[in-house]
Amino acid sequence: MLGMPFGAIAGIVWGVFASADLVGGTLFWAAVGAFSFVLFMDVQLRLIGPIGRIVNRLFPSAGGLAGLAWEALAVGVVFFLVTSVLGAPLVPAVGTALGLGAGYVALMEYLLCGSAGSDLSKLVHGAGAFSAGRTRDTLSHAEALAQRGQVDEAAALLLESIGREPGRATPYLRLSALRMQEEEYDQAVELLRAALDRARLGDEEEAFVVRRIYETCAGPLADPARATKDLEWLVERQRNSAHATWARWRLREIRRGSRDD
Repeated sequence: MLGMPFGAIAGIVWGVFASADLVGGTLFWAAVGAFSFVLFMDVQLRLIGPIGRIVNRLFPSAGGLAGLAWEALAVGVVFFLVTSVLGAPLVPAVGTALGLGAGYVALMEYLLCGSAGSDLSKLVHGAGAFSAGRTRDTLSHAEALAQRGQVDEAAALLLESIGREPGRATPYLRLSALRMQEEEYDQAVELLRAALDRARLGDEEEAFVVRRIYETCAGPLADPARATKDLEWLVERQRNSAHATWARWRLREIRRGSRDD
């Protein structure tokens, strides 16, 4: 949304200075510039997601960088139009536009994607707060994207969070839930297993993850036997717990069902 005021201001500046060489009054061209630049900024923002998805299909994990490059280029075009109408020579205008475009994107990413708040936490509370704050902001951003239907973008953020902090369980669980919503149950189960393998989990969290694996295998995948190793793992990890007792019952049901077949 911050791109809209930026586009409006740039459009007004362009219209005011361009009106001297165009037919029509200053106010008319300022209004035309504001409308056109805002429309341009809106279109380029809407194209970031599709461009990222296309590039991800061709070059996995490069979609986010492609989206940033596209936005920097689009914003650079706006700066170029403004600096050129102000009378800047071509080469300096292009160089300035590209530099300002990259700077704008870096600033917007810093402010909007949560790292600004996390850096403040780091200054006040130290590096541990920085890491935790950044993860919370990433998860909140991913949730907001998913609610708007931007599932691929949300998934990319969660994957980035997993890559940055593989020991944190929440990104695995959020991404698994997202895959279940998309009915990609096999991927959801693999993500839950990755959480068991890599994340720092307490006893309750371990049991919760194994239950989710079992429920997914027994429900949408219609094959509870696929959860056998996960249930056996839980029994081995928590031999005398209520969770292990539950897992043993599920294993008996699976083996009974196999004999009946």
